[in-house]
Amino acid sequence: RDYDELQTAFCDDWVQQKGGTCPHPTPQSEAHLYLLYGHLVCGKHVAARAVRSIRRAVELDPTMLPAHNLLAKIYLGQGRFDSALGSLERSLELDGGNWEALIQLQYVLHRRGLLDSPRGREVCEAVCGRVKTLVAARGVKRDP
Repeated sequence: RDYDELQTAFCDDWVQQKGGTCPHPTPQSEAHLYLLYGHLVCGKHVAARAVRSIRRAVELDPTMLPAHNLLAKIYLGQGRFDSALGSLERSLELDGGNWEALIQLQYVLHRRGLLDSPRGREVCEAVCGRVKTLVAARGVKRDP
């Protein structure tokens, strides 16, 4: 779709889904508009349209971290663990400390029986390390 057509579709879907008037998003880029549209149609459980839109966002801007994260969530919801794995790994390439991607990746590796693999152990260590840091920062004491 071209930019104007996509923005019109976003507003039409917004009104149908949320009611009221469209907030006329001011996207930062064409890729951002595709991501916004993907979020909107994802909420309508129209996964195929959401995936197409978000993939387009990634084509336009491969560094758009929220697009990779959302794509992974959709794939997880569909039980497409291999596809989710690719999106999550790309998210972590962009931001190795991405908590959302780490947690989801641990789940995918668990579902695929790969927690004992080198990558599985690495992800588990990262998640456990982050949890320990958060617990320590909040001053939570261990049970006796």
